[in-house]
Amino acid sequence: MDNVAKAIVLGVKETGRHLNYNPVLIVELLIYAEDSSAFKTSVELTVPRVSVPKMGDKWLVKYNTTKKDEIEIL
Repeated sequence: MDNVAKAIVLGVKETGRHLNYNPVLIVELLIYAEDSSAFKTSVELTVPRVSVPKMGDKWLVKYNTTKKDEIEIL
């Protein structure tokens, strides 16, 4: 995973699970790839309660060009 791209949070869903009192969420992302294309994917994250992402948040991510559902939040 060496391709860095910008991502926008499209939505956040609760899984109902917690890890050390922090919610486990499914975050839907729209990723703008280096080749000017865009694709949607989702990632399951455990986040602190004070840092729950919101729709419209912008993140930097790394993604795998051959398997675009493999991403890493930077």
